[in-house]
Formats: sequence, structure tokens, C-alpha cells
Amino acid sequence: MIIKKIKLNLYLYRMLQKARDTGYIDSNCVDPLGRSGLLMAIDNENLEMVELLIEYRVETKDALLHAISEEYVEAVEVLLDHEETVHREGEPHVRKILSSSLIVFIYLHSHCASLAPSFISFDI
Repeated sequence: MIIKKIKLNLYLYRMLQKARDTGYIDSNCVDPLGRSGLLMAIDNENLEMVELLIEYRVETKDALLHAISEEYVEAVEVLLDHEETVHREGEPHVRKILSSSLIVFIYLHSHCASLAPSFISFDI
């Protein structure tokens, strides 16, 4: 099992490298449900793949919020570290935005409220 995983990661590493070097493969493509490879890696809690995709500069878009909603702490940390490296002066900084626990609470509340049965109340 470990050998298969190593071979798969090596294959994906080479494929991503080819995509970056030639533009032949769109590493930001999505499946019919609109999920990117990064979101799928978060769903499957595959931290190595999350790191590899970020290394090859896939668009992170809403991956941080997805990792928060999936409660995948390691991916959240990696994505926040990535934000540090790509942050541009003058743009809002994700750490400052997320430092307000109220914003995180509102996001998670709205996410949970939309999934909760109608007999459960989420009054603030």
C-alpha cells in the first residue's frame, strides 16, 4: 500500500511539473461538481497532496474556508502559511480577517444551519 502511494505521488508530482513547465495540463481544472484537486485533497485529508498542489501554485480560492468547514486543522495551517508567502501589501490579510472569531463563527454557523434539520434552532 505504501509503495503504491509513493508511486502515485511521484506520478502526480511529474504530471504537475509538466503542467507548470508546458501549460499542457490545467492544474486548476474542476470536476463536474466544481471541486478542484485541492478541495478533493482536503476532503480526503491528504496533506501531502495539499502541500504538493500548493507548491505547484494551484489557485487556492475558497480552499481555506473549505478546510475550516471540514475541520482539517493541518490543511488550514498549510493554507495560512501559504497566504503568508503570497500576500501582497495593501490587500486584506487572511490572518487578520480570520483573527476575528466572530467571522469564523458566522461562517460555520451559516454552514451548519443550512445542513441542520428544521427542528434544530441556531438562534444567535
